Amino acid sequence: ADFDLGSDFELSNNRFIAPVDGVYHFDALSHWASGTGSGKLQIQLKINNGLEYDIHCPAATTVQICSVSALLKLSAGDPVTVDVHQTTGSPIDLNSAKHNTYFTGHLIKETNYNTTLE
Repeated sequence: ADFDLGSDFELSNNRFIAPVDGVYHFDALSHWASGTGSGKLQIQLKINNGLEYDIHCPAATTVQICSVSALLKLSAGDPVTVDVHQTTGSPIDLNSAKHNTYFTGHLIKETNYNTTLE
C-alpha cells in the first residue's frame, strides 16, 4: 500500500477497513496481458463479502482492461475488497504490476458527526 496513511488497508487480507462512518470513493482496475487468451473478464467490488458492483468486460486481442469506480456509504469497520475473475474462454494472464492493476480509495465525507450544541 503506497499511501495508507491511517493503516486502514490490511495487506494480510488484501482489504480496506473503513476507519469511520462516511461516504468513500473507490477505483479498481485490472489489466490483463494482451493476446494470452479469450473470454469474459469480471471485476467485483464487495462490502462485508456482499456484492456491491459486478462488472463484466469482454476480452480483447489488444488492451484488456476491466474497471469499476464507485461511491459507497460505509460504517466504521466495514471491509471493502475487490475480486477479479475470468468467467469464460481460454486462460488470460493478469498483469499484476502495481501501475497496471490497482485498488484505490479515500474518504469523501465523514457522516458520524456530533451535532449537539451547548
